[in-house]
Amino acid sequence: MVDPRRAWLDQLAAAPLTSTHAVTKAKAGDIAGLDEAIRSGGKRKIPKHGNFTAFLTGGMASDEWPFMLVGESRRPMNFIAALLADTDPNDADAESLWLTLEDFALRVADAARYEQAKEERASLDEALPPATTPPRTWRPL
Repeated sequence: MVDPRRAWLDQLAAAPLTSTHAVTKAKAGDIAGLDEAIRSGGKRKIPKHGNFTAFLTGGMASDEWPFMLVGESRRPMNFIAALLADTDPNDADAESLWLTLEDFALRVADAARYEQAKEERASLDEALPPATTPPRTWRPL
């Protein structure tokens, strides 16, 4: 299965320079997970900041940026970085969405706690022998 986001980027790269804005906009609407509703004035949501670093360093709590939630911990990943990292297109848990800076920070903290707990559990499972219990015999009271 071809990742629809990757296919869209490949189409943009292969498109002739005479490609119109309307064609590009129509293709963007077909991307799975990023089909945001068109706002008044016929425009889609766009980031307020020019790049991810600007979003992190100068963003207000309510400013938004596109992300993908990846992996078991659902860690938010910058959408463009996720594309460049070739995230698994068949990952049923991956989700594309817009997050505010505040939501991004909360989700990163949640993912970090989840990953830390998982590591600690794995360390304990490795350090401790499996539990064995003697067989119980049933005795009526």
